Amino acid sequence: MTEAAGIDAKTMIESGPPKSVIAETANKQDFDLIVMGKSGADAFNRLLIGSTTAYVVRHADVQVLVVNAGEKVE
Repeated sequence: MTEAAGIDAKTMIESGPPKSVIAETANKQDFDLIVMGKSGADAFNRLLIGSTTAYVVRHADVQVLVVNAGEKVE
């Protein structure tokens, strides 16, 4: 899908706490963009467990595109 659009995408598998691994890996690599889904968790659950997407938005040195799970890509 990304090749057809002329986008050079990289998929990686890492281990550790997702929010810090995503932000740290993006900061160490030559990434232009991180694309993440919006969880849809309510405010109470975000207070208890935190938001991976919010953490990455605050800590990554690259742009983060947050997409809504309900949106369809054509």
